[in-house]
Parts: sequence; C-alpha cells; structure tokens
Amino acid sequence: MKLIRRVAWIAVGFTYFLVALGGTVRTTDSGLSCPDWPLCYGRAYVAIDYHTFLEQFHRYIAAIVSVLVIALAISAILWARKERQVLIPALIAPVLLVIQIVLGGLTVLWKLPPTIITAHLGTALAIFAMIITIAVMSAKPAPAKEHPAKTRKFARLAVTNALLVYGLMLSGSYVVGTGASLACTGWPLCTAPAWAIQYHLADINVFHRLVATFVGLVLIWTLISAWRRRSVAPTQAWVALAAAILFVAQSVVGGLIVLLNKPGFVAGLHLALATAVWGSLVVLAALAANQVRAAPQEQELNELEEAKSAASKKALGPVHQTISNYVDLMKPHVTVLLLGTTAAAMAIANRGFPALGLLVATLV
Repeated sequence: MKLIRRVAWIAVGFTYFLVALGGTVRTTDSGLSCPDWPLCYGRAYVAIDYHTFLEQFHRYIAAIVSVLVIALAISAILWARKERQVLIPALIAPVLLVIQIVLGGLTVLWKLPPTIITAHLGTALAIFAMIITIAVMSAKPAPAKEHPAKTRKFARLAVTNALLVYGLMLSGSYVVGTGASLACTGWPLCTAPAWAIQYHLADINVFHRLVATFVGLVLIWTLISAWRRRSVAPTQAWVALAAAILFVAQSVVGGLIVLLNKPGFVAGLHLALATAVWGSLVVLAALAANQVRAAPQEQELNELEEAKSAASKKALGPVHQTISNYVDLMKPHVTVLLLGTTAAAMAIANRGFPALGLLVATLV
C-alpha cells in the first residue's frame, strides 16, 4: 500500500500541473496551434512558436498522467484487491481517462466548442479527484476520537462543498467558452455593456458570480464545522482553512480578470487556484471518510462520550457555557445560508447586484 500511496501522490502532482497547464493553453489561445491530433503537424514534436510548444507540452504531460493512472489501476488490482476504498477509484480513473482522451481529441478536431471544453475540464477534475482519493484512502486511518455519526455528517458536508466547487468550475469554463468573461466590466458588481445584455452574456457572468457567492458561504460553514472539530481531527481543520484561503485568493484573481481586461496569465492562475480549492476539498472529504473507517465500537463510544462530557464541564465555566448554548440556539450555520439565499434573490429580482446600501441594510 505504501508504494500505491507514493505513486498516487506523484500522480496528484502531475494531474494538478496538467489541469493548470491546460488552463494556460486555453487562456493564451494555444489550443488550436496544433491543427491535428494526436500528432502536431503530423510529427511528434514541432518547434514553431510559443503556442505550439505549450500545446505539445500539455499533451506530453497528459501522456505521463495516463501512464501513472494505468500503473495505479494495475497496482490496485495486484496488491489492494481487498481494499475497496482504493480499488474502486483506481478502476474508475482509467475509464475517465479514456473519455478524457476522446474529449481532448474532439476539442482540437471540432475547433474548441464550449460544451466539449467544459466536459474536457470536468473529466480532468474527476480524474484528479479519483487519484486524490486513492492517495488518501491508501493510508492507515488514525484512531477516531469522535462519534462516527458526527464524522459522517461532516464528511457529507465536505463532499457537498466539493461538488459545489466542481459545479462552480464548470460554470466558469462555460463563461470562458461563451465569451462572457468580460460581459461585466465591474467587480464585484456587474456593469454590463449593451452587447453583453443583447446576447444574454451578462446573465451567464452574473449567474457564475452568484454561484461563487453561494459556494463561498457553504465553504465558510465547512470551515467553521472543521475548526470546531480540530481537537479530534486537526489535519482536516487545517485542510479546510487552506481551502478557504485558496478560495479567497481565487475570488480576488477572478476580479483581476475583469479589472485588468482578462490578461492570459491571470486567467490561467484563476483556474489553477480553483483546481487547488477543488483538490483541497476532495482531500478533506477523503480524510473524513478515512476517519469513519476507524470508528470506535459501541462500548468505546460510551466511554468516549462520558470522557468528553466530563472534560467539557471542567473546561467551561458557567458563563462560558451559557454563552455557548445561546450561540448554538441562534444556529449561525443556517443563518449564513439564509443570508446568502436572500442576497441571491435580491440580485435575481433586480437583474443584477442590488444597491450596496440596500443589500447591507437588508442583511444586517
């Protein structure tokens, strides 16, 4: 299993680089610098210009990732047949790889259709998630220190958050593919020119921003939940914090795309950071799932709950305990989601972001 884990983490690094490089190829308009596929101008390597080099380099990295994915599948069949948490993603990854290769060829041969590009990115992100799952689940889980029901609840939250980020990235890919990146000339508010309104491109851009806002709120919820569990799962708390920081950085870079009139390197960085957020949340979900595997038995659970209750009463004074109870009654997690839904409803009713003063007055 140690060999599988090492190969999987190497594959994680190469796959992340592949996705980030693919974003650079796209933002620099290098996707059609090689008009044929899988060769470039009928040759394995052609030195023409910077764009051709990027496209060919992207294909070479894809070939390395393909070899690593196949190696992981073979290794899992040979040495991890009884470890379903490793075997299943290791068998799914080659299937996704075949689909990814076909979509990559269609992207070139069909001259970059937006739907195919979005599907190409989506499949790459799914492969990335499968490899991360193999890397995390191949490790021996640490002894669990909380009730498995709580761990499962957090795991479901992490998976939901990861899927929301996945959808956000696909919507962002569609924004780029349809040419709606600069449909809003302002950020974070949307000031749409006439052409963007006429062709409904501003709607696509605003929808992506609203989805990003909602995903950000859910990520705050995930971070709070993870941080409150840091005594029993410190690694998960730090991974959630890293995901939140990366999400903030990615949002700022997204604003720079608009404010700097979509420079290629900034757009590529936007995708790279988004992929890092996606990967971090997949790691978080996999860590929580791995923790469930080490769930204590019923007798251990009773002893754990008694010890936790005694320690909590000893650590918290009466005033602190009373304040904590009132905070729990206010349900801050639910309140954050309600405020996000309210802001989204106001934006939809106004067909754009409402006035900042009105938004603040309503939410506060």
